[in-house]
Amino acid sequence: MLKFIKFILIIVTVFLLSCKREPDIQFCEGLTVDGKGKDCGTVFTTGDLTAIIKKNSGFGSNSITVNVYQRRNNLKQRIESIDVEVRSADTKTNTNLSFYNAGVYQIEAIANDIVFAESRITIQD
Repeated sequence: MLKFIKFILIIVTVFLLSCKREPDIQFCEGLTVDGKGKDCGTVFTTGDLTAIIKKNSGFGSNSITVNVYQRRNNLKQRIESIDVEVRSADTKTNTNLSFYNAGVYQIEAIANDIVFAESRITIQD
């Protein structure tokens, strides 16, 4: 009986560890009427995207900064910085991003001088 209980605990642990949680920054081709991302992923062709930014607790500020970096040869170069107005208690917001050059980009969200979310995206021709 003890072996069976251990087996069940291992199965439950593996299941919980294998569940992917949504990233803190999600890239989508727009929003649905209820505000959820539409056609989301991490690889896109050039064009405009919506970044959905989440924080576990409230933003704690009236604005956040979204920095967009292009990654080349293990270096990152900031190509854009966007200030997004939010409510201090909100935990989710979105902003539009434009990508017209192929490459790998890193996006960081900052509130109160602390990076609270980051994610990478690949843009292809």
